[in-house]
Amino acid sequence: MTASWYVYILETGAGFLYTGITTELERRLEEHRGSPTGAKSLRGKGPLKLVYQLAVTDRSEASRLEARIKKLRRDEKLRLIQGDRTLLHKIRETMP
Repeated sequence: MTASWYVYILETGAGFLYTGITTELERRLEEHRGSPTGAKSLRGKGPLKLVYQLAVTDRSEASRLEARIKKLRRDEKLRLIQGDRTLLHKIRETMP
């Protein structure tokens, strides 16, 4: 599998979790940290830390995973961040 897209989760200084997709993690993280092209919801939220990343093959899969992860409860997102493969498998199983 050649990954060209990534699903990622950032954590703000206050503990807020933000989920997104990109083709270049480092560039996107720098955009979130100070560029006008970063997510508006992250502006002024303190230091950002990349806490989760998952490589996928295409934008379609990345978008579907992003949508599913955004619907998870905070405790489920934390389990995913901690490496709960069962939860990731469950998410992927239920994707259209």
